[in-house]
Amino acid sequence: MSFLLLDRLRIPVVGCEDHLDKFASTCELTTVADAELLSHPPAGGIPCPSCRLAPHEPTRAVVPIDGGAVAVVACPEHRDAVVERYGAGVETRQQLTTDVADSR
Repeated sequence: MSFLLLDRLRIPVVGCEDHLDKFASTCELTTVADAELLSHPPAGGIPCPSCRLAPHEPTRAVVPIDGGAVAVVACPEHRDAVVERYGAGVETRQQLTTDVADSR
């Protein structure tokens, strides 16, 4: 399990190294700070380190990425925030690549 550090959120994510890197780099398009992947669990094994309010069995959002997926393990509020950031990053990446292709 890795943790995505995005702005002030530290969210547990599960996936292979390649898909985790793609997920973090896409989320990074929606912040002025760097998105970092941390590979160590928080002290005490807290399910949602951002708020410490997640139930013992939080819902897992599975985000499809290039034929694979990343599971986001957090409380519903922080899970939804990170998934929305990923979606905004995908839209931003599409706009950037479309703008480059159109300018040729």
